[in-house]
Amino acid sequence: MCTVQQHSTIFRAFIALIIVAVISYTALNSWNSKIMRSFQISPQRTVSVLDTLQRGMQNGTKRHNSPQYLKTSMKFYMAFTYSEQLSKATENLIALTALAAYSGRNVVVPFVNNSMFTARNPRNETQSLALYYNLSAFNSKLRSRGYSALVSWESFLNVCRKRLDLLLHFIYGKEATHLRQNGNDMQSVFFPCSGRRKHKDFFEGFRITRTVCVDVGILRSVEKFHSKVIKGSPCVGIVEWRGNGTLTSFRAKFPLPLNIHRPLSRSDCSSFFNETLLKIARDFKSNSLANNYISVHIRSEKILKRPNGSILALLKCFKEIAAQIQKYRDPDHKRREGNIRKQEHIQNFLDPNLNHREGKNQKIFVAVDFLASGSKSFGVLPARNAASSLVMYLKEVLDNPVFFQPHVYNLFDGGSVAIVEMIILASGSQLLLAGGGSFQGWIKQQFMERNKEGYAKVHSLCTE
Repeated sequence: MCTVQQHSTIFRAFIALIIVAVISYTALNSWNSKIMRSFQISPQRTVSVLDTLQRGMQNGTKRHNSPQYLKTSMKFYMAFTYSEQLSKATENLIALTALAAYSGRNVVVPFVNNSMFTARNPRNETQSLALYYNLSAFNSKLRSRGYSALVSWESFLNVCRKRLDLLLHFIYGKEATHLRQNGNDMQSVFFPCSGRRKHKDFFEGFRITRTVCVDVGILRSVEKFHSKVIKGSPCVGIVEWRGNGTLTSFRAKFPLPLNIHRPLSRSDCSSFFNETLLKIARDFKSNSLANNYISVHIRSEKILKRPNGSILALLKCFKEIAAQIQKYRDPDHKRREGNIRKQEHIQNFLDPNLNHREGKNQKIFVAVDFLASGSKSFGVLPARNAASSLVMYLKEVLDNPVFFQPHVYNLFDGGSVAIVEMIILASGSQLLLAGGGSFQGWIKQQFMERNKEGYAKVHSLCTE
């Protein structure tokens, strides 16, 4: 009896074990089937995955553009002034974007007014740099060459909110040496500011946390500049930035970042001038000049600043320009050149038969720095005070040349006028440059670029 009961128990256990095995096998097959199906991505499944990825990217973009993200990630350089006018100011701006590239900073796009670059627009007297350049193209060029980008005033304020963690006074040239000799409490290359630069709680409407003076003539180490001066400050203002220049004592000496293999220059910027200014230049050339005209640019300030500089020297320069044009128009003029030099009165130096010579119909386009829309430098004032007489004399000796008339195109900013005149000058068949300077160097670069395979020449006059 016991044996039968034992066999019955064993049989029931065996049946139960089989049932468990069957259930387990069924469950395992079901689980494997689900796993396999999960690896078979249907078109609907693909769309679902892409949607998820896109939502993640959009969320990331929102976080990147959020004020919270900007406040923790973006850092800035903002220069209150770039010291010089259009050509050099552009170079100085590019140099600051190079310095900013070391620490991943951005440079606040400056406002402009009559060729001067400034930090802000307190009385609506200035406009953005977009008045001169296509900023989108400018930034594309900066990024492609390894420079930091320009950011808007609004982006800067969104992060810094009218506060500067650090205000830098760069001390240029011999001034730092003079401060040291007077016994100021200074470290080797940076020191607490004193006198008119002494730290104040506010500067130009910004709350200032820290103020430091830096002798840029001695400080050449970017690493030291960042570790000892900047110290990670996100919002940095520079009172006056004069750019980089290894051969001068009144510019910084910071090297270019290693990732910049093709340095950007002002000549590169000629390819993205403001389109409105390009259109005005094209319209003026079409309506007022023929295809074949002579370009003349006169930088009176450079002539007046020389030891023998005077209005008389300027008149003699006009004579030199006229003589050079005469040579170009009439090669036989060389035979008469000696007689011209013997004339006692400057007003009568030119042969009265000029209008009847070959080439008389070739127009002359003249741009000068002493008209109302010209240079705002104090050095040009003597010529500006005599502008009417000088223009009248130029019209006489150059056979009634053509001048650009800004008011016809509602142009009232000196920098805008300078760019339009530069474009027109660079398009001439011959280029005469009198006086010298960086602006004329920029004109020459553009002229040579346009005439790589031509016979056009550049004549540099009144150099002494």
